[in-house]
Amino acid sequence: MKITATCMALAWDSMAAQMCYPGVEYEIDHDGQLAMLKDGGRFVFQFDRSMAGTGCPPALGGFICKRCKEVFDTLDELALHTRGEINHG
Repeated sequence: MKITATCMALAWDSMAAQMCYPGVEYEIDHDGQLAMLKDGGRFVFQFDRSMAGTGCPPALGGFICKRCKEVFDTLDELALHTRGEINHG
């Protein structure tokens, strides 16, 4: 499924052979390589990784804290964060 995502850091889309620039919205696959691309500990493309309301499963590695909007790679990390055992961001 294609989604609109905002680029947060300079990235190369090898499939489309184009450069992606910060602050620009792009159409990407919600579970494709660009969706998983990271710059340090943060995802390069921002979108609702829970895929709420779309009928699609959450984007891989996309578990979002509803309180602070932090994104976690695993459900276990989100659970630890929610319980206050780890703090990202």
